[in-house]
Amino acid sequence: MCGFAAVNCKYAASFAAFIGRDMGKTRIVKNAERIAQFALFALFAISQPVLESAALAYPVLVPAKQVPWMIGAQRQNLLAITKSDTGEWKAVASQTEEIEDDIAIVFRNPTESMPVRKKLRKPKTRDPFEGYFDKYHRIIVNDRDLGSCNQACSEEVRVQAQRLCKDGKVTEYSRIARIDLDFTKKTAFLVDCNSKQPEFVSSATQLDTDKFAFRGKDFTFHYKNERSVMLDSFSIGQNQDSQKDVLQGTEMKVYLKPKFMFNLEFENKDVMAEISSVTHGPLSHGIEIATALNVLIFQFNKQICCDINIFEDAIYFPVMLDLPYGGDSFIGGSGLFYGFKVTEGTDFEYFPPQQSDASGRASRSSTAMTLARENRIVTVGFGNLKAKDGTLLAPMRQGRVEMAAKGFSKLRSDDGIFYDATKLPDGFNYFNIWLFVGELSDKEKLLEYARYGVTFKSSRT
Repeated sequence: MCGFAAVNCKYAASFAAFIGRDMGKTRIVKNAERIAQFALFALFAISQPVLESAALAYPVLVPAKQVPWMIGAQRQNLLAITKSDTGEWKAVASQTEEIEDDIAIVFRNPTESMPVRKKLRKPKTRDPFEGYFDKYHRIIVNDRDLGSCNQACSEEVRVQAQRLCKDGKVTEYSRIARIDLDFTKKTAFLVDCNSKQPEFVSSATQLDTDKFAFRGKDFTFHYKNERSVMLDSFSIGQNQDSQKDVLQGTEMKVYLKPKFMFNLEFENKDVMAEISSVTHGPLSHGIEIATALNVLIFQFNKQICCDINIFEDAIYFPVMLDLPYGGDSFIGGSGLFYGFKVTEGTDFEYFPPQQSDASGRASRSSTAMTLARENRIVTVGFGNLKAKDGTLLAPMRQGRVEMAAKGFSKLRSDDGIFYDATKLPDGFNYFNIWLFVGELSDKEKLLEYARYGVTFKSSRT
């Protein structure tokens, strides 16, 4: 009798037979757990999305490592200021977050998980303004709030910062960072005002738990139910009542073929993913997810795993795969497949990674796709993984026929994105998934953002 939802009977039988071998029960179960937990996160990684303001807003994530001179400032003292195209200086909304909270996803067996998590720096509070800005933080501003600024602009920033900082004490020694966007060539300044600054109104993003939906300015993301934060449908349009679906459901499958174990296969139905907590800041909703994978008689690693950022016109979620073995331990065809169904009437385009150029920038390009309906568009960027030799591995679009040729498990979807696990190192492997929603006329910018992220240069002023 096989009543386990997560794995077919043949996998349960394989597991029982494998236990009988002389490799040692403890090691077998531990390794099986780590593979299962790696699979769990992979399955969960592509399910989320975001709401409303006067103009489209795309987040610029500024990690502390790119503005190290700002480390040590009180978070509540930080203020973002810009000079508009009309010459007016003003303060704009910003938000500080704990990066480690986003990427601290530890998929190991239960006895390992707590010691590992204790080594990760956890915030004492989830308040975006509490505590000191340190190397585990990032500051976020919206690209729409940045303005034009030449070199002379930097020379007057301290005078303007003193004026805009509430009760500020801005001196020639005060910490200030200049942020210049690569694509739009717009600029913002991050200032340590040395005094507590007023908080901005929370973003217009919405979480509707009654209707199982995340709502953004021009889109709605419906998830399955309270036990499964998995994509059910994704719709776009300027009016929520008349929004049209561009995606309906996804197929998420992990198929791992270790050379020394039985094959492991996991898909949507094997994963429980529940919302465990919610925060709402000036620029986004932070949705914290607790996940579990039902495999055989075990329920692996039911713990808080990650934060999804839901911005007004974008969704960001980082992915960390804790791979128990190096890729050379897997047989070809092992990896992660994300299948999708594009709705009738939606214009779909796929963009493979760009070819290398003299600058080397194209080699960092991610795989992307666009979904357009009437005058609205969604661009999706699937971030690269890093191979054992340090080169970047981009996921590729694959159909059912191509995946069958690789020896992958049977699929329902005709089309999807495949991450190959055979070239990855063991341990932590990182990538990001971005969704940007906007007007069709902004396709070039949104495609740039999906492929590279909202990139910028930083300098000390």
